[in-house]
Amino acid sequence: MARNKLFDEKLSPQERVAWAVSELTTEEKAGMLATAYPAVERLGIPAGSVGGEAAHGVQARHDQSFDYGTPVETASFTQPIGLAATFDRELMKRIGEAVGVEGRALYNDGLHPCKSYWAPTVDMERDGRWGRNEEGYGEDPYLAGEIAGSYIRGMRGEDAKYVRIGATLKHFYANNAEKNRGSASSNITPELKNYYFGPFVSCIGHGALGIMTAYNAVNGVPCMASPDVKLLRDMTGFDGHVVCDGGAMSVGIASGLFKDEQEAFSGSLKAGIDAFTEEPGRIRECALKALADGLIEEADIDRAVYNTLLCRLRLGEFCEKGAFPYEGISVNDIDRKANIRLARENAAKSVVLLKNEGGILPLDIKAGERILIAGNHADSWYTDWYGGTPYEKITVSDGLRETAKEKGAEVITCDFADKVRIVRDGLYAYMDGGALKLTAERGKADEFDIIRWNYGAVTVRCPDGRLLRHDDERGIVAELYEPFGWFVREVFYAQESGAGLKVYDWRRQELGDIRVETVQSGIRQARQLAATCDHVIVTAGSTPLIGAKEEIDRPDTTMSSFDRELFAACQAACKSTVLCLIANYPYNTDETDARAIITCASGNMELGRGIADALTGRVSPAGRLAQTWYGKDFKYPDINDYDIKKNHMTYIYADKPVLYPFGHGLSYTTFEYSDPEIKDGVVSFTIRNTGSRASDEVWQAYSLKGGRRLIAFGRQSIAAGESVRICFEAVSGELLIGASSEDIRLRIQPFIG
Repeated sequence: MARNKLFDEKLSPQERVAWAVSELTTEEKAGMLATAYPAVERLGIPAGSVGGEAAHGVQARHDQSFDYGTPVETASFTQPIGLAATFDRELMKRIGEAVGVEGRALYNDGLHPCKSYWAPTVDMERDGRWGRNEEGYGEDPYLAGEIAGSYIRGMRGEDAKYVRIGATLKHFYANNAEKNRGSASSNITPELKNYYFGPFVSCIGHGALGIMTAYNAVNGVPCMASPDVKLLRDMTGFDGHVVCDGGAMSVGIASGLFKDEQEAFSGSLKAGIDAFTEEPGRIRECALKALADGLIEEADIDRAVYNTLLCRLRLGEFCEKGAFPYEGISVNDIDRKANIRLARENAAKSVVLLKNEGGILPLDIKAGERILIAGNHADSWYTDWYGGTPYEKITVSDGLRETAKEKGAEVITCDFADKVRIVRDGLYAYMDGGALKLTAERGKADEFDIIRWNYGAVTVRCPDGRLLRHDDERGIVAELYEPFGWFVREVFYAQESGAGLKVYDWRRQELGDIRVETVQSGIRQARQLAATCDHVIVTAGSTPLIGAKEEIDRPDTTMSSFDRELFAACQAACKSTVLCLIANYPYNTDETDARAIITCASGNMELGRGIADALTGRVSPAGRLAQTWYGKDFKYPDINDYDIKKNHMTYIYADKPVLYPFGHGLSYTTFEYSDPEIKDGVVSFTIRNTGSRASDEVWQAYSLKGGRRLIAFGRQSIAAGESVRICFEAVSGELLIGASSEDIRLRIQPFIG
């Protein structure tokens, strides 16, 4: 028998994989065209699958039908929109390394089956109403490519041949709306194509192993069947593999993008899809039938199998013992304490100080003072769909309580939900175990908390802390302590109807007329309690699964009426009131008259400590917005209109004042920019910390050649009174240097580069 060249380290990876493809039968190759694949024992090829989730840490919850099992705790960092807000490449690489070690350790020790992950998401976020805004890296292609690229480099490791864990870029391309995502076409002008391509090109250069195509079409052509897949390969020399999004072929058929299964499969395979995220047996049969009907050639199958096997080889599947540099990583190599410290640093660096009139922040907490933490995020930590089960979940109250204890101050926490009795058909609701029951005895009625979110959504909390949910078979029951699931059954909607409320479930299906007796108004309670406190932190924003999520876009950027009412009540009662937005989306904060506002994305296991560090001045905030926040007068176009130039969207094309510009973020100190110079192709300038506190400063350089574009940035720690000299490679055209896209401190005249 001939030697198995697939495992021969003397040959190049390409030679090893080419040999394996030549040895496989047509039927065996057809079985390798899905993201899950069978073993080919005679060649030593194991069964396995391609794909897992690692948006901001390894997702190993094991709570879905395809991977039920014991959850594995993993490090959880800030949602990607907050990672982008750090403007910190070095931090992102360290986060990627932590995720890379943890992912490989769980795989090696048999605790999680993934070594190739479907992350990061680098779709351009030109519209902050996108339901998946939390997953992306903002509206600028250069920033997204650099920050996500640093994450990729950390994940993959330093070896030239082999990869610790692989990164797959989502979702190629122009995917920035959930509305009709399976049938919509993102129509892109030639001028804007590079904008939407940009971060994919950059991240391939940083070492991405795969690409996932989007559900939508671009200019009428479904992304999974688009010639742009091959164009991207040609532009970048990309030699990884391409997968389609989950069930994209089925979605495309159902929505009319494809006329039938054979067109969907054949057209997509020939366009460059290597692995279909569909039922494997179905894909195998599609391939064999398409081949028999002459719709594809065996060379199309060979190409796809070659690309996937090459990725599997780089991930260590075809190595003799001792040849793969990451084979020895185990759970013993996961440094939980170091990951917790890193997460806290990440959380603090993600905080953006939006506004600080009168110097309310940092909080000057004194012994004996009372601090009220109010709102829906006060003592809650919310899981997102692509996040894992973290080691710990530190809430804002947890973080402030630790700091207050050091100062001898007291922290009071309340979300200020309305307390109510629920009445239906003259009967009162109470809980019996996990079931909702009715009684004629008013004294037996339970008091429930009504938690209000945006766009009319509410959740209902039982006395034991569990949330009511609507189950199709069991009716209204109580199970989870936070809203969670692909279908978020803990969400209800209500509409005034005569003497009561007409109540609807998560699908907006009517559940009947219900009357609510208010026992205690949360807003009234907040006003009374805030008046007795020295400082109030009002936590507002959204959860990752209510109001906007995968398949659901936001209709606008308004804050919820509850958040606005709560903040107004607290600020009227206490002058030292801060709005703390736990926000994965831009919001219109014009709707409040807040004098001090900070914002931070969710998902970080040390969220509360990071926020406390920023609020109390242990760390001077230096995060920057990765997206433009528009004010109340901005008129959004249709969310499926991708012409950002025509619509004057993003900082690149904005032509009117905005609420907060791209790159905006304040500090507890002040910085002076001076002495710009261009010499030998290098731009240099000086930043001086002119205040009394040490702080990071995020400098940004923009080119005006061909429109305003970010071309360089950096995050620099500078002690009080100290100066640093910043250098970066020059480009031709006029340059603007400053602390945001609108806060320009230096202007360098045009030169020939």
